[in-house]
Amino acid sequence: MYKVIAADDEPMVRKALESLIDWESLNCHLDYVASNGKELIEYAEKNQPDIVVTDIKMPEADGIAVAKYFHENHSSTKVILLTAYADFSYAKQAISYNVVEYVTKTGDFDDVVAAVKKSIQQLEQERQKQEALQTSSQVAQHYNNLAQHYTHLITQLSPNSQQ
Repeated sequence: MYKVIAADDEPMVRKALESLIDWESLNCHLDYVASNGKELIEYAEKNQPDIVVTDIKMPEADGIAVAKYFHENHSSTKVILLTAYADFSYAKQAISYNVVEYVTKTGDFDDVVAAVKKSIQQLEQERQKQEALQTSSQVAQHYNNLAQHYTHLITQLSPNSQQ
């Protein structure tokens, strides 16, 4: 399961994130919901999440600060920004921190669910790339070991080595 943490300064939004999204059906667990970005970052330092859902405008540390923190410290974590504001300056900053989606708050959470699914897809693609790199590295190491072994055998069996 993917670990999700969230932050929003509005109690109704926090409650909605907890109750209106079927996290289990997304193969996710909503691990923690903070009331501001500072709380979220403090929690994340000890409990690294896979996905973060955070409001943009919050006290203490806003969503852009949260996105920057994850970009600089846990770049594999996917960040989704929630906002009641369709302000392009926020979106521009969000892009610079590789935010997965910039979701405008609406009555339903379909866009949040879609953003979580997109985050999961990106995590899976990154995991597959990492596994492929690891497999390639193991194959290369195995090939080098075989090459060394055969070189050693050939050296021992060559006519010049028997004199």
